[in-house]
Amino acid sequence: MGGSDAATLLLSLLALGIGALAVYSDARGPRQLYYVTKPLATSLILVVAILRCPLRPAVGLWIIIGLGCALAGDVLLMLPRDRFVAGLTCFLLAQGAYICAFTSESALLGPLWALAPSLLLLALLGLAVLPRAGAMRAPVAIYGLVIATMAWRALTRHLALDATHTLLGVLGAWLFVASDLSLAWGRFVRRAAWLPIFCLSSYYLAQILIALSI
Repeated sequence: MGGSDAATLLLSLLALGIGALAVYSDARGPRQLYYVTKPLATSLILVVAILRCPLRPAVGLWIIIGLGCALAGDVLLMLPRDRFVAGLTCFLLAQGAYICAFTSESALLGPLWALAPSLLLLALLGLAVLPRAGAMRAPVAIYGLVIATMAWRALTRHLALDATHTLLGVLGAWLFVASDLSLAWGRFVRRAAWLPIFCLSSYYLAQILIALSI
């Protein structure tokens, strides 16, 4: 294992460990620990992406931009005052950057069947979440369309390259979908004690896998 690979592995494990502390402190406290660990974990994942960027500069640059937007969204969503729209906007920009990253290494359309999982996601959002989203219906619909597109582009990239790192991108994309869906479900449909734990855990796994997909 080269020095760069060892550093990437160490930082990835450290990010996941700090992410676990963020999940724990979000559920159990203290709140001050959550305020430190939540953005710190994403910052370490951002460093992982920077270390891997020379491997695939075009993809890496877009993913770094996406992680930077996600870091801003992390900060906005953890603050005591409700900044859901501002946080949603940051993550919308992050998803747009990931779309650009995945599209840079794949055909513009790809196989039509690859759209099926994303269409099922949009159907679930349309039937279960949007009717309960109230004044947030339009922003949630736009975000749902963008994240479904991101997951689709990750899959078309993997189908084009058929490599281990692109498979990591697919897994990361759909974990991101699962994380955001659980957030929307808990906010608009039904609250459950396990949803925030699942949301944040799957979020960190998603981000590290997307970073490693460079």
